Amino acid sequence: MKYTLGLIVLSVLVFTSHALAQQSMPAEEKLEKLRLELIDVQGKEAFLRTRAQQLDEDIKPENIARSLAGFGSSRQPIFARS
Repeated sequence: MKYTLGLIVLSVLVFTSHALAQQSMPAEEKLEKLRLELIDVQGKEAFLRTRAQQLDEDIKPENIARSLAGFGSSRQPIFARS
């Protein structure tokens, strides 16, 4: 019981000290960290925009037909054998 209570108190102290350490970070460091995060997010955004444009291009019917050209027709047969 004392061991569990001690672990809980220790966990709270560690969490509190970590939170206080983050709050006491100088404004310049916070600003630099946020700038780096912004650059990272902008890079991801650019990648995702490019990927979305590529997917939009790939789903056009003429591009689907072209990609399947070597595998036969993309049309259903008029009548199917049973």
